[in-house]
Amino acid sequence: MKRIVTVRNCKKRAFTLVELIVVLVVLAVLAAILVPALTGYIKRTKREKYYDQAYYARIAAQSVMTELYGKGEVLVHMTNSKDTDWSKDKHGDEVLSYIGLQRGQTEPYILIFGVGSYDKYKDDPERSALPYEVLFIAYVANKNAPAVYYVDGEWTFKYPWDDKSITGGSGKPNLIGNGPNKGTEITLCVVSNRTGSSINGAGFWTGANGLQKHSEPYFNG
Repeated sequence: MKRIVTVRNCKKRAFTLVELIVVLVVLAVLAAILVPALTGYIKRTKREKYYDQAYYARIAAQSVMTELYGKGEVLVHMTNSKDTDWSKDKHGDEVLSYIGLQRGQTEPYILIFGVGSYDKYKDDPERSALPYEVLFIAYVANKNAPAVYYVDGEWTFKYPWDDKSITGGSGKPNLIGNGPNKGTEITLCVVSNRTGSSINGAGFWTGANGLQKHSEPYFNG
């Protein structure tokens, strides 16, 4: 008996031009939806990382100030309501060591904290601890990172002098603008400054690589 073998047509069916266009349109729509969401997720993740670093930097600064308060050590270099430089001071080194950083390439681009003015509150029985309480912090991890701020209990990525959560500057004392300690005069202490500009100059605050430019809405990184 002869076996009859049927040969089937095995040619594959190709996509038509219309079908290809439909697929491309669907992919474009999905990209338009997913890419911004993914980009936003990446930015939020980075922001959370920088927030965590700023949070621990504040704890480190407060730990050093609490130690000084416990020892009854007078902050001579923080008198006369002047901002002080800890970027070459043992206390600044101690703050960095508490967050696992050292002078040089691992230290933050900017790390500043603010405490109550020593001269203004040292003789006030009810507020004498303010010169040792960290009421403000500004933290920028590196040259391409956003600034993270702490102002009297609140965290923000916005430049505090813009929204008046801190007032003053330009030769005037810096005052807490909102919060439980509203109106409190603060003295700023620089732990780390790698901007190349002095804290006493406008370049540090509002220059091209200054603190303001690392803040929302100016920072686009």
